[in-house]
Amino acid sequence: MVPIIDWFERRIEKHPALLKVENFKESYEAIKLRLQQLATLDLGITTSFGKVIENIGTGTFGTVYLCENDEGKRSAFKVYHPQDIKIANKMARFRRGYDAMKQLDHPYIVRVYEYSRCPIGFNMDFIDGSNLREFMGSHLESMNRLKILKNIAEILLHAHGKNVIHRDIKPENIIMYYDVNIQEYLPYLLDFDLAWFSTATQLTKDAIGTVFYASPEQLTKPTSGHAHSKTNDIYSFGQVCFFMICERDPVPFGVADNTHALKERLNQWGREKAAQAFLDLYEACTEIEPIRRPQNFLEINEMMSNIIELLKSNDIRDSKHFLEELTFSIVGLDTTRIKNNGIFTSLSGRVLIQISIEKTLEKTLDLKICFSLMERPAFEGTNYNEAYEILSSRIKDALRDLKFIKSITCANKEFNLLGIEINFNGITICNRIITRTIDALERI
Repeated sequence: MVPIIDWFERRIEKHPALLKVENFKESYEAIKLRLQQLATLDLGITTSFGKVIENIGTGTFGTVYLCENDEGKRSAFKVYHPQDIKIANKMARFRRGYDAMKQLDHPYIVRVYEYSRCPIGFNMDFIDGSNLREFMGSHLESMNRLKILKNIAEILLHAHGKNVIHRDIKPENIIMYYDVNIQEYLPYLLDFDLAWFSTATQLTKDAIGTVFYASPEQLTKPTSGHAHSKTNDIYSFGQVCFFMICERDPVPFGVADNTHALKERLNQWGREKAAQAFLDLYEACTEIEPIRRPQNFLEINEMMSNIIELLKSNDIRDSKHFLEELTFSIVGLDTTRIKNNGIFTSLSGRVLIQISIEKTLEKTLDLKICFSLMERPAFEGTNYNEAYEILSSRIKDALRDLKFIKSITCANKEFNLLGIEINFNGITICNRIITRTIDALERI
């Protein structure tokens, strides 16, 4: 079958007009129809790569089957969709994806081996795991999510070093495998069907990726140079970063919506510097103009390493850093609520909080926290002083089980906190006092 197809295609390449000759065209179509029939694999059938034991997935370009040989070794056999055999451009992209993966030798890029002409496809390593979209349904700590993203960035750094651009980075093309030796999940990258690499001879109009993850230039200007450049993958990586933290697809071209949703998740980290650095990374990767994005994954890797170090750090450098992290623990990345250093408002804007550092010792500090209402409390049937007495009583009830409060000046709602540890435990204590007080003041 394969030699016959090759014979026909060599003749057509030299003499395209042969396709207008009726007998030649009918014979060629009959051969392709037979090839199409052979591409439909039933479970239990034996191929050159082993017996087909399971259909493990279907994508845009082909179906992947799990095969097992006589020695019990398993591999994946990706077979080009038989119904698309007559689509020459698509079949060429399928082969280009194989050629791209063949050039790469990173341990976390799925290795490909032999290319088959009947049925059209290729075999590759079988990675026993779920794709990133399915995987994200499980609980995963923030630090582990960052490590996975850094591994993905390192994989793409290797691919770009070989001048291979993936152009279809998305959760479905990342397989998560649990390595029992290091007891961590590792990402494997596959499906280079839209890949572009330095040995390609011309641009193609078919550069479309998944709308949630493809860059603007890939969707709107698929034949442009930028649609085939490294910054194309950098944009997609940024959107995968969003998915990893928010556990949902980003809004296509919805920068403001995505940033807002990402901020809400990053606020839960409890590390202002790490959260801001990650937000900066996301916004840089997803810039509309390719020239404004980071230009290579070496830069991305350095940024990811910095974020990981910031997140795992338990050290507070000094009193200024303590105040910054305490403010972040209340307002998160919503800088519109920060009026000045140590001065910020509650979420509703009705309460103004002012924190000042009164004294700093080697490992502890003393704080003064003042709360002010932005409007006069209105309790029916009470005057101004009676209203503040009610509020003060509420504050005392809210803080009754907490320590470290030396005194409460009712008229000014002022707290003096002595001997607070200069670490994240100290920040947690202060955060509880502030959030409880805000809640008491706002329930008017």
